[in-house]
Amino acid sequence: MQQQVANAAAAAPMGRPIPMVTKLAYRNLFHDRMSLVALIGYVLGIALSLVVIWASRGDPSLLIIMTPNLAMLLFVLTVGMCVFAAVCAIFKVIRIDPAVVFSR
Repeated sequence: MQQQVANAAAAAPMGRPIPMVTKLAYRNLFHDRMSLVALIGYVLGIALSLVVIWASRGDPSLLIIMTPNLAMLLFVLTVGMCVFAAVCAIFKVIRIDPAVVFSR
């Protein structure tokens, strides 16, 4: 795989991005960021919901239950939202013209 990337880099004309290399770089960059954002968002959300559950434990009319299945569902939804946002960002970055970015 690394040999293919090196061969593609050597054969590419100067000044033009290599599609395979840029796709790998975008995928790695956004995958790392997406995973980190999903994990941070999930931990903060679960922590906040547990604080609310703890604070409302004295009021019998307000019953809040956090089951392990619900926590797993929330994790899956959080990761799904982050994957969707990362895919949208990748498509936006791939379609942008570099001349527009550096025109100012």
